[in-house]
Amino acid sequence: ILMDRKNYKSYLGLGISYKSEQNYEKAIKALETARKLSAFSADIHYELGLCYLLTGRCCEAIKSFHHAISLDRGNINAQLQLGVAHEFIEEYDMAILIYHTIIENNPGFISAYNHLSALYMNLGEFKAAGNVFSQILKVNPNFNKAYLGLAICFDKMSNKSRALHYYKMFLDKKPHSHHAPRIKKRISKLQTIKQTENEERSLAVV
Repeated sequence: ILMDRKNYKSYLGLGISYKSEQNYEKAIKALETARKLSAFSADIHYELGLCYLLTGRCCEAIKSFHHAISLDRGNINAQLQLGVAHEFIEEYDMAILIYHTIIENNPGFISAYNHLSALYMNLGEFKAAGNVFSQILKVNPNFNKAYLGLAICFDKMSNKSRALHYYKMFLDKKPHSHHAPRIKKRISKLQTIKQTENEERSLAVV
């Protein structure tokens, strides 16, 4: 920068360095300088969007991500973060639309499925979340967290049999997961509830 004050790539690199050190205000200052020198760099707008998002300035983040996407239509990370920014300001319908659009155009991009399923779960829409987890497993059958996600969704919907099925599948694939102790307790509780319900049904028949 001392050698060439108009070298926008140096300011971009400086901004990214400050961001990695979590010094977001200095990062924004450097990136804004880079933007003034080269307004047609998608990378600058993307990095600015990330810094604005990390500092809770979601409206500025949304503008920056829109600029990044307009300059580079293939930047799916910018599209994803745009969805996250809309989530932060509780524009959930817009976030869902963005995630669905990313998935339609990039069916192998697991991060979009993850954000969409998490949003559905946070909204209490467990059937929709379960559908997304099922989609993930079609794309990548070895994505083990999707089995746990399905188990939780069915558990929340009081479908004990399917919840047990997917909890057990997750444990079979990840027996040493840090989630394992809680899952084992939940399996035991669900099995007890199912056994009690079966006994009550038997008594009712008699």
